[in-house]
Amino acid sequence: MRLRLIAVGSRMPRWVEEGWQEYVKRLPAELSLELVEIPLNTRGKNADVARLIRQEGEAMLARVQPGERVVTLEVEGRPWSTEQLARELDRWRLDARTVNLLTLTHIRSCPRIKRSAALRGPYTLKKNKRSYT
Repeated sequence: MRLRLIAVGSRMPRWVEEGWQEYVKRLPAELSLELVEIPLNTRGKNADVARLIRQEGEAMLARVQPGERVVTLEVEGRPWSTEQLARELDRWRLDARTVNLLTLTHIRSCPRIKRSAALRGPYTLKKNKRSYT
């Protein structure tokens, strides 16, 4: 199964990259996890930020192929425990479609993302005191 995290931004701090690499190593061999970074639009002094965010959201959706599953992730979302995430991963694996996880602000600002989502958001991983579970 192919799992893709589609997010706006690039050039993350080293600690983020190290955390990503550690998480990827922990996943089962049959689960391919890919990070797709969408460049952040330049925000000038008088920029129409809402329009730029909509454009970034559309760019996220452009990376999703027809028939692939879209799942939205959002900080304010309903938390998933490790067990719930494992159940969803098992279900998705049986479905055999690529799963695209789309993140944060762009979900609210781009109505097409909401309409495309197989799991209507917002959803998030549960944050504990030390890390995400």
